[in-house]
Amino acid sequence: MVTPSDPPSRTAPSSPPRRTHRVTHRPVTRRPVVRRRPTHRASAPKVPSHPSGATARCNDGTFSYSQHHQGTCSHHGGVAVWYK
Repeated sequence: MVTPSDPPSRTAPSSPPRRTHRVTHRPVTRRPVVRRRPTHRASAPKVPSHPSGATARCNDGTFSYSQHHQGTCSHHGGVAVWYK
C-alpha cells in the first residue's frame, strides 16, 4: 500500500529477462528429388508368331484352326486375336 508520505521509487523500469541459453536451428535444406528408373520394364507378353494355318489365338494362349468364327475358342476364354 502506498501512502502519500512514501517517497517515489527510484528504480529503473524493469526490462525483460535476459535469455540464458541460445536457441539455434539448422536451416531447412531440401534434398533434391531423385527420380529412379525402374530396373526392368513391364512389357507386353511376347506373343509367338502364329503357326501356319492357325486362324485365331485364344485368350489362354492356345491357337485355333477353326474354319468358322462361331464357337472358336469357346472353351479357352474366347478369341484374343483373329488371323486372316
